[in-house]
Formats: sequence, structure tokens, C-alpha cells
Amino acid sequence: MNQKIRPVDISEILRDVANGYDDNKPRPTLSNDLMRLLRNLFDHGIKLDVTRFNPASPFRPRDAGGEEKAANYPMNEGEVTEFFTKLRVIPAQFSRENYLACALLIATCTRKMELLAAPWSEFDLENRIWYLPEERTKKRRAIDIPLAEPAVEWLNELKVRSCGSEWVFPARRISKKARTPHVCENTLNHALKKLFEKKLFSFDKRRVHDLRGTARTKLGKLGFDDNLAQRCLNQLPGNRTDRVYNKHAYFEERRAAHEALCEWLAPIVRGEVSSGE
Repeated sequence: MNQKIRPVDISEILRDVANGYDDNKPRPTLSNDLMRLLRNLFDHGIKLDVTRFNPASPFRPRDAGGEEKAANYPMNEGEVTEFFTKLRVIPAQFSRENYLACALLIATCTRKMELLAAPWSEFDLENRIWYLPEERTKKRRAIDIPLAEPAVEWLNELKVRSCGSEWVFPARRISKKARTPHVCENTLNHALKKLFEKKLFSFDKRRVHDLRGTARTKLGKLGFDDNLAQRCLNQLPGNRTDRVYNKHAYFEERRAAHEALCEWLAPIVRGEVSSGE
């Protein structure tokens, strides 16, 4: 079958996706993802001995819309205050669960689905530790996350709201068609997107992932060095040898960083700091 698929065919597909076709808008990021998928697909076919040629192997990001650049637009302190101030007064449009999820994403420096797909079994709220296992992290690195007292308060509230579920953020619609027992990956994205489309905020659109960038930026402004800030985000600095032999998890240092982060964030989340509008 693959003899009928030539590199020029792959090129046309990637170009159409990257530049847009018919009524479809340009999707260079999707084109990059498609390039990797096709390359892996044909490589797998070679392993299974169903093909001897990978027509996608010559292609690189420049052939699929260009190199991808990490998009990171953290909020500054004033924007964070405005963000939570306005979200707090529209519970019908942005639920309390969504509100606390945004606060916890900053407080714990975690990725969206690391939090939204978390079971209660990972948390030791009494000792204020979240044991995040490697299989649920992007880089496959387990991490013990220190929880500041405000984060524990928010989690305890979610414990009540979860009504006995084993998930911190259980699926909000009970249906046999539900893809996951916890909220799906687009729940928070869609909720925020709708609010930015309504021009609720005075600043430009932000994504859920920007909350993690906001935490990273604030840690730097609080005086914590890059090495420690990266470790709070489970991004180990140094070379491969350092990562293998340096087993010190900097737990107490990271606890101090999370405490300082929440000392700034908690009054904003509780509504004790005005946005100034």
C-alpha cells in the first residue's frame, strides 16, 4: 500500500494543513503534529514488516509550517488580581470548581491535566504533600509537591464538593458516554475562552497553561533562583549526568517557595485584594 504514497503526497498534505485549504484556517502547529504522527506510523509499519519505506522520513518542522515556539504569556500581578476578582463574581459562568482549579494550578505549578485528572489517593492533606506519580507527568518524572496551607484549604473545599468521588475534579455530567471519570481536558479551556471572547478582562487572552508560566515568573520575582523555580515546575536543571546523580529533591526549599507563592496568591483568591477598578 505504501508504494502508492510518495513523499510529494506527504508534502501536499502538510502544506494544506499548515497554510489552510477550502474553508479551513492555517494550522501550522497541527501540521507539525501530523508530520510526527505520519513519520511514527510508517516507522511502526517498517517494524511490523508491512512496509520497507517511510515516505514521511525526509520531513522536518520547516516543511510543516516552521519550528514551533513555546507560547507562554504569564500574567503580571495586576492581571492576576483582576483575573480572580472578575471570576469570583460570575459563578454562573465560571464555576467555583473552575475558580479553585485556576488557583491551584498557580499554587502547585503543575500542568492542567496533572491537576484535573488527579485522584484523591495521591494527596496527603494532613502532611500537606501531593505525591504525583511519574506516569501522570509529561516528562515521566514523579514529584512530591509541598502544599501550602491555602492550597490545602482549597483542596478540602473541593473534597466536599466532589461528594465522595475518588477524583478531585469528577466529571460534571453522569453519562455512559463520558470519556473520563474526571473532567475532560477541554473543560477549563472552554470556560476561559468564552470569557475572553466576551472581553471580560482588560488584558489579552490567556490560556490555562499560562497559569503555570505565571507561577514560574512570580517565583523569580519573589527572589527564588532559576534552579529552584525549575524544580518547582518539575523541570530538572543541569545535564543528564546531573539529573542521574543529583538525587536531592530540594523538598524543603521547594516548600518555602510554594509557601511564598501562596502568601501572595491567597489574599487575591479570597478577595482580600482589590483589582483597583
